[in-house]
Amino acid sequence: MGCPDEMTLSHFYGGLLPEEQRVQILAHVESCADCQRVLAAAADTGSVADAAEEASSGGATLPRGATLSRYVVLERIGHGAMGVVYAAYDPQLDRQVALKLLRPKGRQLEELRLRLLREAQALARLSHPNVVAVHDVGTAEDVVFLALELVEGASLADWLEQPRPWREVLRVFRDAGQGLAAAHAAGLVHRDFKPANVLVGRDGRARVTDFGLARPSNRVDLAGAAPAPREPPWDPDASTITRNRMLVGTPAYMAPEQLHGQGVDALSDQFSFCVSLYEALYGVRPFEGSGVVELRRSVNEGQVRAPPRETKVPARVRRTVLRGLRARPEERFPSMEALLEALAPPARRMLIRVAATAAAACLLGAAVAYGVADRNEVRCAQEADKLAAAWSPEQRERVRAAFLATGKSYATAAWEKLSVELDAHATQWRALRTEACLATQESGSDTAWQTAACLDNRLWQLAAVTELLEKADAQTVQNAQQLLASLEGLAGCKEAPALSTRPQPPDALRPRVDAARRKLAEGRARMDAGRHAEGIEVTTALLQEIQGLDYRPLEAEVLVLHGHLHGLAGKLKEAEEILYKALWAAEAGRDDETTARVWILLIWVVGEQQARAGDVERIVQHAQAAVERLGRERFPAIATDLHLRMGGLLLTQGKLEQADAQYSAGLVLARETTGPDSLRTSYFLSGLGRVRSRQDRPTEALELYRQVQEVRERIWGSEHPALALSLNNLAIELLTLGRREEAIATWRRSLALLEASRAPDHPSFAAPLTNLASVLRSLGRLQEAKQDLERALAIFEATKGPDHPNTASALTELGWVAFDSQRLEEARAYHEQALERVQRALGPDTPRAAPSLTYLGTVHLRAGRHAEARRDL
Repeated sequence: MGCPDEMTLSHFYGGLLPEEQRVQILAHVESCADCQRVLAAAADTGSVADAAEEASSGGATLPRGATLSRYVVLERIGHGAMGVVYAAYDPQLDRQVALKLLRPKGRQLEELRLRLLREAQALARLSHPNVVAVHDVGTAEDVVFLALELVEGASLADWLEQPRPWREVLRVFRDAGQGLAAAHAAGLVHRDFKPANVLVGRDGRARVTDFGLARPSNRVDLAGAAPAPREPPWDPDASTITRNRMLVGTPAYMAPEQLHGQGVDALSDQFSFCVSLYEALYGVRPFEGSGVVELRRSVNEGQVRAPPRETKVPARVRRTVLRGLRARPEERFPSMEALLEALAPPARRMLIRVAATAAAACLLGAAVAYGVADRNEVRCAQEADKLAAAWSPEQRERVRAAFLATGKSYATAAWEKLSVELDAHATQWRALRTEACLATQESGSDTAWQTAACLDNRLWQLAAVTELLEKADAQTVQNAQQLLASLEGLAGCKEAPALSTRPQPPDALRPRVDAARRKLAEGRARMDAGRHAEGIEVTTALLQEIQGLDYRPLEAEVLVLHGHLHGLAGKLKEAEEILYKALWAAEAGRDDETTARVWILLIWVVGEQQARAGDVERIVQHAQAAVERLGRERFPAIATDLHLRMGGLLLTQGKLEQADAQYSAGLVLARETTGPDSLRTSYFLSGLGRVRSRQDRPTEALELYRQVQEVRERIWGSEHPALALSLNNLAIELLTLGRREEAIATWRRSLALLEASRAPDHPSFAAPLTNLASVLRSLGRLQEAKQDLERALAIFEATKGPDHPNTASALTELGWVAFDSQRLEEARAYHEQALERVQRALGPDTPRAAPSLTYLGTVHLRAGRHAEARRDL
């Protein structure tokens, strides 16, 4: 016989051929050099499907801006067995997606459409944090496409290119294994698990993808019973569609039953998982072989390569992986769950075994001898189980119920995003806390102890946040993402930078200091939830409680939060006084990190909020020196805060080029440390938009504000009231570009979001009211404009103070309404007030005074006072 074609090979590897024909193909491939060369390449580099799909696309790449159905292509980000993948924009839902597509040539379009539909159905049946989400599937012209969740990060294969500690590798693989286990629970088999088909996000969470080869399990179980059917029923003929005349899977990772063309099931996925894990841990694949025939022989004979001698991977992990690599499926673990339990840290497994044995002893009513259990492992399992006090299944359900009980249109979207991220945070905490405890018991090193203490501190934060979320009202739901963002990252605890530079209390004081810091976490959670008055109550009580403790670093921490809360509540003078007290306490306690944070907050309170240009210059010098002393690279979050506050200050002062430089530098840092879709990143995009707007570059400003809107809608959904600010900015640029009706509609939407959720005098109303009034004035609706401006002026004066530039802007707009109403003396009075307040805030020679002088001159000219007009103009 000749070399088998792609369809025959597809049926062979899918286990669809009769035994006689399968034996003939095996014999031919083993004696055919050409066949072995083709399959050897596939074993080394991927699958035959990879080459076939790449060839079918002709190497063509869709250009940026090309459209496919409703999607707009942004850039090509990869290709594989299922085709080419692009980052794309979905204008209908205003989000970015990963767009996977095939351009068939000489194949049945309907078969390919059904094949991709299979992947969509497979993924749609899974809702798990370790499985990529599917959004859409369809066809456009001659292209079949699938729209998936766009994960910011890298494939596991790319992630592994950098040397990683074995514990970190194992953690990521255990995450991916949870995704596989979820697929198996849904009755699906992946059939092509490998590092290239796992994505590792910036948050460190692994997600299994490329389920295009997935199909229901078709193996009879070990007891001889067929698997129970699952709903909805699957088409028995669909298995031929999934292969679509291709070699299915990647030979280097295939289980022996798949290499032999037999049926595959969850145990085949387990084998592929263990091949991938062995390669990740030891740097080599477990089986040698330059082609499929040699590879199959090595697998069948159990010829596993020895790991490098210098490896630090425990023997128990190697034994577990080797069991998953056994040639006979029945000798592997009975399920992915069993394999993952065996790979779990010893502490966790020991606790499970002890609990199970104790339960059995109770049932039997007899004493059970446990032998000599490893007390350290049990203790570490108990340490990790402290997580239940902060995030348990019961608490998770209470938070969900509280969110949905608010009845807000954005509550469901907020809960869905929040729950996934909290689950991932909790999973990472448990893994890191167990590792740190074991390392402490094994080596007793200070570093391991500091890591454990850092993680316990992070657990207090999580507990404070989840306690507040359990009692969520509409305001808490609105601020859920700010609460989530307030949780400090856990990865940094592995090096414990905060503990290595900050002073630590003596052992005699530690219990009281820890108790105070727990309450401090509660106050911080209230601040991030927008409950400023409640936060002030917590910090006021805490300041009383720590009197006499005589530990200045703790005093500084409490005062910083106390001052920050006062600033957010609009009590700027009190905030400034409190923050200086915090500064003195931090310096006395030699707490450089808190010192830097205080100076940065003072830039915001004195320079941006109160616009006291003369007083803020020395504060800026102190802040920059404090951050330089800490080290920008070691403390990127603090350096990012400095860029954000400096950008706001310089923008207030009208120093646009300098503000641009600060926001641009901060944007780079924010993207690196918090990711492109974080709230922190959106703050810098918004700041750059404000700079471009003031530079009379409306097209660029509009594009930046659209990016802000996209990021925030992905975070909050489309009905969240916090979107009002970015909508206001969008409307300003639309108006500048002459798109007046679009601008009015955008401002109306902004105000509608606010009216549905906030008190009438809330600070967020001021900006859209001022700007909408300007448009109403241009339309001759002067009375409506005046009412809106008077309301905005009252809000600005109450929240930002009488001399803030925003207050002056509202006065200026009222002056123009009076001018258009022919009330010239009233107009003059408003413009004079605006000029006086700007000069009082920024100095008599500030460029911000020029518009007010121009407006005054215009009023004098209309009134016939030519000398006064000439003077001012």
